[in-house]
Amino acid sequence: MKTHQTSKPRNGNSAERNEGSQRIARPRAHRVADLAGEWRPPLNSLLFGVFRFFRPSNCPIKLTEEPVGWTTRGRFVVPPLGGPNRLKPGLQTATSRSSNGLVHKPTLLLATAFLGWLVPYSNAADAPGHLRYVSSVTRDDMETANCIAFDPKGDYLYTAAWGIGSLNAFKRDKGTGALTHVQNISDDQELAGSTSLRVTPDGLFAVAVAFNSQSVFLYRREPEQGKLIQVDRKRNEVDGVTGLLWPTEFTFSPDSKFVYVADAGVRRGGGQPRLAGSVTAFAIEEPGKLRFIQATDAQNHCFDNMRGIAISPDGQWIAVTSATASTLVLLERDAGSGKTAIRQMLKDEEGGVRGLEGAFGCTFSPDGKFVYTCSGRFGGDNAVGVFAVSKDGKLAVVQEQFDGTGELKGYAGGNGIAVSADGRNVYVAGQLSKSVACFERDARTGKLRSIQVVPNQDKQLESPSDLGVSPDGKFVYVAIEGNKSISIFRRETGGE
Repeated sequence: MKTHQTSKPRNGNSAERNEGSQRIARPRAHRVADLAGEWRPPLNSLLFGVFRFFRPSNCPIKLTEEPVGWTTRGRFVVPPLGGPNRLKPGLQTATSRSSNGLVHKPTLLLATAFLGWLVPYSNAADAPGHLRYVSSVTRDDMETANCIAFDPKGDYLYTAAWGIGSLNAFKRDKGTGALTHVQNISDDQELAGSTSLRVTPDGLFAVAVAFNSQSVFLYRREPEQGKLIQVDRKRNEVDGVTGLLWPTEFTFSPDSKFVYVADAGVRRGGGQPRLAGSVTAFAIEEPGKLRFIQATDAQNHCFDNMRGIAISPDGQWIAVTSATASTLVLLERDAGSGKTAIRQMLKDEEGGVRGLEGAFGCTFSPDGKFVYTCSGRFGGDNAVGVFAVSKDGKLAVVQEQFDGTGELKGYAGGNGIAVSADGRNVYVAGQLSKSVACFERDARTGKLRSIQVVPNQDKQLESPSDLGVSPDGKFVYVAIEGNKSISIFRRETGGE
Protein backbone atom coordinates (compact mmCIF):
# COMPACT_ATOMS: atom_id res chain seq x y z
CA MET A 1 0.00 0.00 0.00
CA LYS A 2 1.34 3.40 -0.90
CA THR A 3 1.60 6.08 1.75
CA HIS A 4 0.65 9.65 1.00
CA GLN A 5 2.02 12.61 2.89
CA THR A 6 -0.65 14.46 4.82
CA SER A 7 -0.65 18.18 4.14
CA LYS A 8 -0.68 20.68 6.98
CA PRO A 9 -4.27 21.58 7.84
CA ARG A 10 -5.37 25.13 7.19
CA ASN A 11 -6.51 27.26 10.09
CA GLY A 12 -10.15 27.99 9.37
CA ASN A 13 -11.25 29.23 12.82
CA SER A 14 -10.61 32.92 12.51
CA ALA A 15 -9.46 35.70 10.21
CA GLU A 16 -7.29 38.46 11.55
CA ARG A 17 -7.23 42.14 10.64
CA ASN A 18 -5.29 45.20 11.88
CA GLU A 19 -7.01 48.11 13.64
CA GLY A 20 -4.44 50.68 14.67
CA SER A 21 -1.81 48.93 16.71
CA GLN A 22 -4.14 46.13 17.80
CA ARG A 23 -4.48 42.78 16.09
CA ILE A 24 -8.13 41.74 16.33
CA ALA A 25 -9.37 38.24 15.52
CA ARG A 26 -12.85 38.31 14.00
CA PRO A 27 -14.91 35.11 13.63
CA ARG A 28 -14.88 33.78 10.09
CA ALA A 29 -18.67 33.50 10.00
CA HIS A 30 -19.17 37.28 10.42
CA ARG A 31 -16.78 38.69 7.83
CA VAL A 32 -18.17 40.56 4.85
CA ALA A 33 -16.44 38.13 2.52
CA ASP A 34 -14.26 35.08 2.76
CA LEU A 35 -12.77 34.70 -0.67
CA ALA A 36 -9.38 33.19 -1.37
CA GLY A 37 -6.33 35.10 -2.49
CA GLU A 38 -6.56 38.30 -4.48
CA TRP A 39 -10.38 38.57 -4.40
CA ARG A 40 -10.70 39.50 -0.72
CA PRO A 41 -9.51 43.15 -0.52
CA PRO A 42 -11.12 44.48 -3.73
CA LEU A 43 -14.45 42.81 -2.93
CA ASN A 44 -14.67 44.40 0.53
CA SER A 45 -13.88 47.82 -0.93
CA LEU A 46 -16.37 47.37 -3.74
CA LEU A 47 -19.18 46.30 -1.42
CA PHE A 48 -18.75 49.28 0.87
CA GLY A 49 -18.62 51.60 -2.11
CA VAL A 50 -21.93 50.23 -3.40
CA PHE A 51 -23.59 50.56 0.01
CA ARG A 52 -22.40 54.12 0.45
CA PHE A 53 -23.78 55.06 -2.94
CA PHE A 54 -27.25 53.50 -2.58
CA ARG A 55 -28.00 54.00 1.12
CA PRO A 56 -30.26 56.85 2.29
CA SER A 57 -28.17 59.84 3.32
CA ASN A 58 -29.04 59.59 7.02
CA CYS A 59 -28.63 55.82 7.31
CA PRO A 60 -25.07 54.91 8.38
CA ILE A 61 -23.51 51.57 7.43
CA LYS A 62 -22.38 49.36 10.27
CA LEU A 63 -21.09 45.80 10.56
CA THR A 64 -23.01 43.90 13.22
CA GLU A 65 -24.08 40.42 14.19
CA GLU A 66 -27.80 41.30 14.04
CA PRO A 67 -30.19 39.75 11.49
CA VAL A 68 -29.70 41.00 7.96
CA GLY A 69 -31.63 44.04 6.67
CA TRP A 70 -32.33 47.68 7.39
CA THR A 71 -32.89 48.23 11.13
CA THR A 72 -35.27 50.66 12.82
CA ARG A 73 -32.23 52.65 13.97
CA GLY A 74 -31.21 53.46 10.45
CA ARG A 75 -28.44 50.90 10.04
CA PHE A 76 -27.89 48.39 7.26
CA VAL A 77 -26.77 45.03 8.63
CA VAL A 78 -24.21 43.06 6.57
CA PRO A 79 -25.10 39.36 6.85
CA PRO A 80 -22.85 36.53 7.99
CA LEU A 81 -21.82 34.02 5.35
CA GLY A 82 -24.13 31.03 5.10
CA GLY A 83 -26.99 30.17 7.39
CA PRO A 84 -30.59 31.37 7.26
CA ASN A 85 -29.70 35.09 7.26
CA ARG A 86 -27.45 35.12 4.22
CA LEU A 87 -28.43 37.27 1.27
CA LYS A 88 -29.43 35.28 -1.77
CA PRO A 89 -29.10 36.48 -5.37
CA GLY A 90 -31.92 38.73 -6.49
CA LEU A 91 -33.52 42.10 -5.78
CA GLN A 92 -34.87 42.57 -2.27
CA THR A 93 -37.10 45.16 -0.58
CA ALA A 94 -36.02 46.74 2.71
CA THR A 95 -37.34 49.36 5.13
CA SER A 96 -35.28 51.74 7.26
CA ARG A 97 -36.31 54.22 9.93
CA SER A 98 -33.67 56.86 10.51
CA SER A 99 -33.04 58.98 13.59
CA ASN A 100 -35.38 61.75 12.42
CA GLY A 101 -38.31 59.37 12.10
CA LEU A 102 -38.50 59.30 8.29
CA VAL A 103 -39.19 55.95 6.64
CA HIS A 104 -37.29 54.92 3.49
CA LYS A 105 -38.67 52.12 1.25
CA PRO A 106 -36.35 51.45 -1.71
CA THR A 107 -38.20 48.90 -3.86
CA LEU A 108 -35.17 47.83 -5.86
CA LEU A 109 -32.23 47.79 -3.51
CA LEU A 110 -29.44 47.28 -6.04
CA ALA A 111 -26.80 47.13 -3.37
CA THR A 112 -28.48 44.12 -1.76
CA ALA A 113 -28.74 42.37 -5.10
CA PHE A 114 -25.11 43.11 -5.83
CA LEU A 115 -24.03 41.74 -2.46
CA GLY A 116 -26.12 38.61 -2.96
CA TRP A 117 -24.34 37.83 -6.23
CA LEU A 118 -20.81 38.49 -5.02
CA VAL A 119 -20.64 37.12 -1.49
CA PRO A 120 -20.07 33.34 -1.73
CA TYR A 121 -21.70 30.66 0.35
CA SER A 122 -19.82 29.25 3.28
CA ASN A 123 -19.41 25.52 3.92
CA ALA A 124 -22.81 25.44 5.62
CA ALA A 125 -25.06 22.45 5.11
CA ASP A 126 -27.20 24.42 2.65
CA ALA A 127 -24.33 25.58 0.41
CA PRO A 128 -24.43 24.56 -3.27
CA GLY A 129 -23.53 20.92 -3.85
CA HIS A 130 -24.01 19.86 -0.24
CA LEU A 131 -26.33 16.96 0.53
CA ARG A 132 -29.10 16.87 3.13
CA TYR A 133 -30.67 13.56 4.10
CA VAL A 134 -34.40 13.24 3.32
CA SER A 135 -35.50 9.63 3.76
CA SER A 136 -34.83 5.98 2.89
CA VAL A 137 -36.76 3.21 1.14
CA THR A 138 -36.15 -0.32 2.46
CA ARG A 139 -37.30 -3.57 0.87
CA ASP A 140 -36.28 -7.19 1.34
CA ASP A 141 -35.93 -7.59 -2.44
CA MET A 142 -33.21 -4.89 -2.42
CA GLU A 143 -30.75 -6.82 -0.26
CA THR A 144 -27.27 -6.21 -1.78
CA ALA A 145 -28.59 -3.30 -3.89
CA ASN A 146 -25.71 -1.87 -5.85
CA CYS A 147 -26.81 0.37 -8.72
CA ILE A 148 -28.84 3.54 -9.31
CA ALA A 149 -30.23 4.49 -12.72
CA PHE A 150 -32.92 6.80 -14.12
CA ASP A 151 -34.99 7.05 -17.26
CA PRO A 152 -34.15 10.13 -19.38
CA LYS A 153 -36.96 12.26 -17.94
CA GLY A 154 -36.24 11.28 -14.36
CA ASP A 155 -39.73 9.90 -13.81
CA TYR A 156 -38.48 6.46 -12.75
CA LEU A 157 -35.54 5.03 -10.80
CA TYR A 158 -34.11 1.52 -11.27
CA THR A 159 -31.84 -0.62 -9.12
CA ALA A 160 -30.42 -4.15 -9.06
CA ALA A 161 -29.54 -6.40 -6.13
CA TRP A 162 -26.80 -8.80 -7.16
CA GLY A 163 -26.88 -11.20 -4.19
CA ILE A 164 -30.50 -12.29 -4.64
CA GLY A 165 -31.00 -11.72 -8.38
CA SER A 166 -33.55 -8.93 -8.06
CA LEU A 167 -34.44 -5.89 -10.21
CA ASN A 168 -36.70 -3.08 -8.97
CA ALA A 169 -38.42 -0.07 -10.52
CA PHE A 170 -39.74 2.97 -8.66
CA LYS A 171 -41.89 5.95 -9.60
CA ARG A 172 -40.12 9.14 -8.53
CA ASP A 173 -41.78 12.23 -7.07
CA LYS A 174 -39.81 15.11 -8.59
CA GLY A 175 -40.88 17.53 -5.88
CA THR A 176 -40.06 15.55 -2.77
CA GLY A 177 -37.73 12.89 -4.17
CA ALA A 178 -39.92 10.14 -2.70
CA LEU A 179 -40.00 6.71 -4.37
CA THR A 180 -43.06 4.52 -4.99
CA HIS A 181 -42.43 0.90 -5.93
CA VAL A 182 -43.94 -0.23 -9.25
CA GLN A 183 -42.23 -3.52 -10.20
CA ASN A 184 -39.95 -6.33 -9.07
CA ILE A 185 -38.30 -8.94 -11.29
CA SER A 186 -36.59 -11.77 -9.42
CA ASP A 187 -34.71 -14.89 -10.43
CA ASP A 188 -32.18 -16.22 -7.92
CA GLN A 189 -30.53 -18.31 -10.62
CA GLU A 190 -30.45 -16.42 -13.91
CA LEU A 191 -30.32 -12.90 -12.40
CA ALA A 192 -27.94 -13.77 -9.56
CA GLY A 193 -24.94 -11.50 -9.85
CA SER A 194 -26.98 -8.74 -11.49
CA THR A 195 -24.68 -5.84 -10.69
CA SER A 196 -26.23 -3.24 -12.98
CA LEU A 197 -29.56 -2.23 -14.53
CA ARG A 198 -29.75 0.88 -16.74
CA VAL A 199 -32.07 2.56 -19.26
CA THR A 200 -31.09 3.51 -22.82
CA PRO A 201 -30.77 7.25 -23.52
CA ASP A 202 -33.95 7.18 -25.64
CA GLY A 203 -35.84 5.50 -22.80
CA LEU A 204 -37.18 2.63 -24.94
CA PHE A 205 -35.12 -0.24 -23.51
CA ALA A 206 -33.26 -1.29 -20.37
CA VAL A 207 -30.33 -3.67 -19.97
CA ALA A 208 -29.14 -5.77 -17.03
CA VAL A 209 -26.00 -7.90 -16.66
CA ALA A 210 -25.55 -10.93 -14.40
CA PHE A 211 -22.18 -12.52 -13.77
CA ASN A 212 -23.59 -15.71 -12.24
CA SER A 213 -25.26 -16.74 -15.52
CA GLN A 214 -22.70 -14.87 -17.68
CA SER A 215 -25.55 -13.05 -19.38
CA VAL A 216 -26.80 -9.72 -20.65
CA PHE A 217 -30.58 -9.16 -20.66
CA LEU A 218 -32.59 -6.75 -22.83
CA TYR A 219 -35.92 -5.38 -21.59
CA ARG A 220 -38.50 -3.31 -23.41
CA ARG A 221 -39.63 -0.44 -21.22
CA GLU A 222 -43.14 0.93 -20.85
CA PRO A 223 -42.54 4.71 -20.67
CA GLU A 224 -45.83 5.58 -18.95
CA GLN A 225 -45.63 2.95 -16.19
CA GLY A 226 -41.87 2.40 -16.08
CA LYS A 227 -42.24 -1.39 -16.11
CA LEU A 228 -39.84 -3.75 -17.89
CA ILE A 229 -40.56 -6.74 -20.14
CA GLN A 230 -37.72 -9.09 -21.12
CA VAL A 231 -37.34 -9.38 -24.91
CA ASP A 232 -33.87 -10.88 -25.40
CA ARG A 233 -30.85 -12.40 -23.70
CA LYS A 234 -27.28 -13.22 -24.73
CA ARG A 235 -25.07 -15.67 -22.89
CA ASN A 236 -21.34 -16.30 -22.96
CA GLU A 237 -20.20 -18.99 -25.42
CA VAL A 238 -23.70 -19.42 -26.84
CA ASP A 239 -24.42 -18.51 -30.49
CA GLY A 240 -20.88 -17.21 -30.98
CA VAL A 241 -21.00 -14.71 -28.07
CA THR A 242 -17.77 -14.15 -26.12
CA GLY A 243 -16.63 -11.56 -23.61
CA LEU A 244 -19.19 -12.28 -20.87
CA LEU A 245 -17.01 -14.22 -18.45
CA TRP A 246 -17.84 -11.92 -15.54
CA PRO A 247 -19.98 -8.94 -16.70
CA THR A 248 -20.07 -6.21 -14.05
CA GLU A 249 -21.15 -2.93 -15.67
CA PHE A 250 -22.04 -1.39 -19.03
CA THR A 251 -22.79 1.85 -20.86
CA PHE A 252 -24.81 2.90 -23.91
CA SER A 253 -23.89 4.87 -27.00
CA PRO A 254 -25.59 8.31 -27.03
CA ASP A 255 -27.85 7.22 -29.92
CA SER A 256 -29.02 4.12 -27.97
CA LYS A 257 -27.93 1.81 -30.78
CA PHE A 258 -25.11 0.04 -28.91
CA VAL A 259 -24.36 -1.28 -25.43
CA TYR A 260 -20.80 -1.84 -24.17
CA VAL A 261 -20.29 -4.38 -21.38
CA ALA A 262 -17.38 -4.41 -18.94
CA ASP A 263 -16.21 -8.02 -18.58
CA ALA A 264 -13.98 -8.39 -15.51
CA GLY A 265 -12.49 -11.70 -16.63
CA VAL A 266 -12.16 -14.72 -14.34
CA ARG A 267 -9.54 -15.69 -11.79
CA ARG A 268 -8.67 -19.40 -12.01
CA GLY A 269 -7.21 -21.74 -9.40
CA GLY A 270 -4.32 -24.15 -9.55
CA GLY A 271 -1.83 -21.45 -10.46
CA GLN A 272 -3.36 -21.00 -13.90
CA PRO A 273 -3.25 -17.52 -15.45
CA ARG A 274 -6.32 -15.33 -15.17
CA LEU A 275 -8.75 -15.31 -18.08
CA ALA A 276 -8.50 -11.73 -19.30
CA GLY A 277 -11.45 -9.33 -19.35
CA SER A 278 -12.77 -7.41 -22.33
CA VAL A 279 -15.04 -4.61 -23.51
CA THR A 280 -17.89 -6.40 -25.26
CA ALA A 281 -20.16 -4.65 -27.76
CA PHE A 282 -23.73 -5.47 -28.75
CA ALA A 283 -26.09 -3.69 -31.14
CA ILE A 284 -29.65 -2.99 -29.92
CA GLU A 285 -32.01 -3.59 -32.82
CA GLU A 286 -35.75 -3.42 -33.28
CA PRO A 287 -38.06 -5.05 -32.41
CA GLY A 288 -35.90 -5.71 -29.37
CA LYS A 289 -32.89 -7.87 -30.22
CA LEU A 290 -29.25 -7.92 -29.16
CA ARG A 291 -26.63 -8.61 -31.83
CA PHE A 292 -23.10 -9.52 -30.76
CA ILE A 293 -20.46 -7.34 -32.44
CA GLN A 294 -17.08 -7.71 -30.77
CA ALA A 295 -15.15 -8.47 -27.60
CA THR A 296 -12.12 -6.17 -27.38
CA ASP A 297 -9.55 -7.79 -25.12
CA ALA A 298 -5.97 -6.97 -24.21
CA GLN A 299 -3.04 -9.37 -24.05
CA ASN A 300 -1.35 -7.38 -21.28
CA HIS A 301 -4.27 -7.97 -18.87
CA CYS A 302 -5.08 -4.26 -18.60
CA PHE A 303 -8.79 -5.17 -18.20
CA ASP A 304 -8.34 -7.55 -15.26
CA ASN A 305 -11.24 -7.12 -12.83
CA MET A 306 -12.78 -4.32 -14.87
CA ARG A 307 -15.36 -2.52 -12.72
CA GLY A 308 -16.08 0.84 -14.29
CA ILE A 309 -17.06 1.88 -17.81
CA ALA A 310 -18.29 5.21 -19.19
CA ILE A 311 -18.77 6.78 -22.62
CA SER A 312 -18.09 10.39 -23.60
CA PRO A 313 -21.14 12.54 -24.40
CA ASP A 314 -20.21 12.62 -28.10
CA GLY A 315 -19.76 8.83 -28.14
CA GLN A 316 -16.19 8.94 -29.45
CA TRP A 317 -14.39 7.60 -26.37
CA ILE A 318 -14.99 4.86 -23.81
CA ALA A 319 -13.14 4.89 -20.49
CA VAL A 320 -12.76 1.78 -18.33
CA THR A 321 -11.22 1.21 -14.90
CA SER A 322 -9.90 -2.13 -13.65
CA ALA A 323 -9.24 -2.92 -9.98
CA THR A 324 -6.72 -5.76 -10.27
CA ALA A 325 -4.87 -4.23 -13.20
CA SER A 326 -4.95 -0.79 -11.51
CA THR A 327 -5.52 0.89 -14.86
CA LEU A 328 -7.54 3.53 -16.67
CA VAL A 329 -7.90 2.68 -20.36
CA LEU A 330 -9.34 4.85 -23.11
CA LEU A 331 -10.87 3.17 -26.16
CA GLU A 332 -11.84 4.81 -29.44
CA ARG A 333 -15.27 3.94 -30.83
CA ASP A 334 -16.49 3.74 -34.42
CA ALA A 335 -19.99 5.24 -34.36
CA GLY A 336 -21.10 3.34 -37.46
CA SER A 337 -20.00 -0.21 -36.70
CA GLY A 338 -19.91 0.10 -32.93
CA LYS A 339 -16.45 -1.48 -32.78
CA THR A 340 -13.78 -0.29 -30.35
CA ALA A 341 -10.00 -0.20 -30.21
CA ILE A 342 -7.66 0.64 -27.33
CA ARG A 343 -6.24 4.15 -27.63
CA GLN A 344 -4.24 4.58 -24.41
CA MET A 345 -3.62 2.99 -21.02
CA LEU A 346 -2.62 4.66 -17.76
CA LYS A 347 -1.34 2.41 -14.97
CA ASP A 348 -0.79 3.10 -11.30
CA GLU A 349 2.75 4.13 -10.38
CA GLU A 350 3.64 4.85 -14.00
CA GLY A 351 3.91 8.21 -15.72
CA GLY A 352 3.17 10.22 -12.60
CA VAL A 353 -0.08 8.37 -11.80
CA ARG A 354 -0.45 7.33 -8.15
CA GLY A 355 -4.18 6.92 -7.44
CA LEU A 356 -5.29 4.02 -9.66
CA GLU A 357 -4.42 1.10 -7.39
CA GLY A 358 -7.74 -0.72 -7.01
CA ALA A 359 -9.43 1.57 -9.57
CA PHE A 360 -13.19 1.03 -9.53
CA GLY A 361 -15.70 3.58 -10.85
CA CYS A 362 -15.32 6.13 -13.65
CA THR A 363 -17.41 8.77 -15.38
CA PHE A 364 -17.04 11.62 -17.89
CA SER A 365 -17.71 15.29 -17.31
CA PRO A 366 -20.77 16.67 -19.18
CA ASP A 367 -18.50 18.31 -21.77
CA GLY A 368 -16.43 15.14 -22.26
CA LYS A 369 -13.15 16.90 -21.48
CA PHE A 370 -12.41 15.05 -18.24
CA VAL A 371 -12.64 11.55 -16.76
CA TYR A 372 -13.18 11.11 -13.02
CA THR A 373 -12.18 7.91 -11.22
CA CYS A 374 -12.47 6.47 -7.74
CA SER A 375 -10.62 3.57 -6.15
CA GLY A 376 -10.38 1.44 -3.03
CA ARG A 377 -13.48 -0.78 -2.93
CA PHE A 378 -11.40 -3.97 -2.92
CA GLY A 379 -8.23 -2.40 -1.52
CA GLY A 380 -5.63 -0.11 -3.02
CA ASP A 381 -5.77 3.67 -3.01
CA ASN A 382 -8.65 5.49 -1.39
CA ALA A 383 -8.41 8.10 -4.09
CA VAL A 384 -10.40 10.26 -6.48
CA GLY A 385 -8.66 11.13 -9.75
CA VAL A 386 -9.13 13.72 -12.49
CA PHE A 387 -7.81 13.06 -16.00
CA ALA A 388 -7.98 15.36 -19.01
CA VAL A 389 -8.99 13.95 -22.39
CA SER A 390 -7.48 15.70 -25.40
CA LYS A 391 -9.20 15.94 -28.77
CA ASP A 392 -6.95 13.20 -30.14
CA GLY A 393 -7.72 10.86 -27.23
CA LYS A 394 -4.72 11.34 -24.98
CA LEU A 395 -5.19 11.07 -21.22
CA ALA A 396 -3.26 13.29 -18.80
CA VAL A 397 -3.48 13.27 -15.02
CA VAL A 398 -4.79 16.58 -13.67
CA GLN A 399 -5.35 15.89 -9.99
CA GLU A 400 -5.46 13.03 -7.51
CA GLN A 401 -6.90 13.33 -4.01
CA PHE A 402 -6.30 10.76 -1.29
CA ASP A 403 -8.19 10.20 1.92
CA GLY A 404 -6.48 11.91 4.84
CA THR A 405 -4.65 14.47 2.72
CA GLY A 406 -5.82 18.05 2.27
CA GLU A 407 -9.55 18.57 2.78
CA LEU A 408 -10.64 14.99 1.96
CA LYS A 409 -11.14 13.01 5.17
CA GLY A 410 -13.45 10.12 6.00
CA TYR A 411 -13.57 8.52 2.54
CA ALA A 412 -12.51 4.92 1.85
CA GLY A 413 -13.51 2.18 -0.56
CA GLY A 414 -14.56 4.21 -3.60
CA ASN A 415 -17.22 2.38 -5.61
CA GLY A 416 -19.83 4.42 -7.52
CA ILE A 417 -19.06 7.91 -8.87
CA ALA A 418 -21.34 10.47 -10.53
CA VAL A 419 -21.17 14.00 -11.94
CA SER A 420 -24.21 16.25 -11.73
CA ALA A 421 -25.76 17.21 -15.07
CA ASP A 422 -24.86 20.87 -14.52
CA GLY A 423 -21.22 19.85 -14.08
CA ARG A 424 -20.86 21.64 -10.77
CA ASN A 425 -20.37 18.66 -8.47
CA VAL A 426 -18.91 15.16 -8.27
CA TYR A 427 -20.16 12.58 -5.77
CA VAL A 428 -18.44 9.34 -4.72
CA ALA A 429 -19.77 6.42 -2.66
CA GLY A 430 -17.19 5.41 -0.05
CA GLN A 431 -18.31 1.87 0.69
CA LEU A 432 -15.71 1.02 3.34
CA SER A 433 -15.98 4.36 5.15
CA LYS A 434 -19.79 4.27 4.91
CA SER A 435 -19.88 7.79 3.58
CA VAL A 436 -20.48 9.91 0.49
CA ALA A 437 -17.75 12.33 -0.56
CA CYS A 438 -18.97 15.55 -2.21
CA PHE A 439 -16.80 17.75 -4.41
CA GLU A 440 -17.12 21.12 -6.06
CA ARG A 441 -15.92 21.01 -9.67
CA ASP A 442 -14.09 23.66 -11.68
CA ALA A 443 -15.53 23.36 -15.18
CA ARG A 444 -12.48 24.96 -16.83
CA THR A 445 -9.65 23.01 -15.16
CA GLY A 446 -11.66 19.94 -14.16
CA LYS A 447 -10.17 20.06 -10.66
CA LEU A 448 -12.16 19.12 -7.57
CA ARG A 449 -12.45 20.66 -4.13
CA SER A 450 -13.77 18.57 -1.25
CA ILE A 451 -16.76 20.35 0.31
CA GLN A 452 -18.48 17.65 2.40
CA VAL A 453 -18.19 14.03 3.48
CA VAL A 454 -21.60 12.74 4.54
CA PRO A 455 -21.18 10.22 7.40
CA ASN A 456 -23.26 7.16 8.22
CA GLN A 457 -26.06 7.96 10.66
CA ASP A 458 -28.82 5.50 11.59
CA LYS A 459 -27.55 3.17 8.82
CA GLN A 460 -28.56 5.61 6.06
CA LEU A 461 -25.12 4.99 4.50
CA GLU A 462 -24.50 1.42 5.66
CA SER A 463 -22.14 0.24 2.90
CA PRO A 464 -23.11 2.58 0.00
CA SER A 465 -22.31 0.94 -3.32
CA ASP A 466 -23.56 3.27 -6.03
CA LEU A 467 -25.23 6.64 -6.40
CA GLY A 468 -26.87 8.82 -9.00
CA VAL A 469 -27.92 12.44 -9.38
CA SER A 470 -31.48 12.86 -10.62
CA PRO A 471 -31.69 14.40 -14.12
CA ASP A 472 -33.14 17.62 -12.67
CA GLY A 473 -30.19 17.85 -10.26
CA LYS A 474 -32.35 18.18 -7.15
CA PHE A 475 -31.69 14.82 -5.48
CA VAL A 476 -28.93 12.26 -5.02
CA TYR A 477 -29.97 8.63 -4.53
CA VAL A 478 -27.60 6.13 -2.90
CA ALA A 479 -27.86 2.33 -3.15
CA ILE A 480 -27.16 0.85 0.30
CA GLU A 481 -25.77 -2.63 -0.21
CA GLY A 482 -25.51 -3.34 3.51
CA ASN A 483 -29.04 -2.29 4.47
CA LYS A 484 -31.28 -3.37 1.51
CA SER A 485 -32.31 0.21 0.91
CA ILE A 486 -31.98 3.40 -1.11
CA SER A 487 -31.18 6.61 0.76
CA ILE A 488 -32.46 9.90 -0.64
CA PHE A 489 -30.57 13.19 -0.25
CA ARG A 490 -31.61 16.66 -1.35
CA ARG A 491 -28.88 18.40 -3.30
CA GLU A 492 -28.53 22.09 -2.53
CA THR A 493 -28.34 24.14 -5.72
CA GLY A 494 -27.96 27.65 -4.32
CA GLY A 495 -31.60 28.57 -4.72
CA GLU A 496 -31.60 28.19 -8.48
